[in-house]
Amino acid sequence: QTTLTNFERRDVVGTPRAFAYEKASFDPARWDALGFGPAAISTFTDPVSRSGVKWINASPSATYVEAVGASGSAVFQEFVYTPTDLRLMHLTRNFAGLGVDCANYRRFFGSDPEEDFRAELRVLREARLVVRDGDRIELTEDGMFFADSVVGTLANHRAATLRANGERSGTRHHMG
Repeated sequence: QTTLTNFERRDVVGTPRAFAYEKASFDPARWDALGFGPAAISTFTDPVSRSGVKWINASPSATYVEAVGASGSAVFQEFVYTPTDLRLMHLTRNFAGLGVDCANYRRFFGSDPEEDFRAELRVLREARLVVRDGDRIELTEDGMFFADSVVGTLANHRAATLRANGERSGTRHHMG
């Protein structure tokens, strides 16, 4: 093991011993995430069905151990991604890597982010938080400082829909 956080030791970074998990997390169309331990999060996506699920393990540690002992699984909550949720998760994770590869997005979803989030991306471009450069949508320098606003703008319509349907509890759904 080289790290307990997202910061690797200097003697390991850039070597074959380095972790690839953070870079892989920016591309959920290609990589699933498997979390271990209390409160761990796992996400799985299927490019064939264009579906996905997020599991959240029980917490705290005592509850986690009890769940594993009783059933062999510590999954406490599950969030099944709708097609819109899955698109938002992909955009969110890609923006964590500073930009969206639109060709990868099209391969997975069969559509372009500009088609799926036309109004939101227009607002973000007008605010100079994102820019389209060829087949990439990138955060601008300001966008890097306001990435939470970028993602919030993209998810605004979906969040409003969940609230309107009485699905207000973030702890119940853990979208993203």
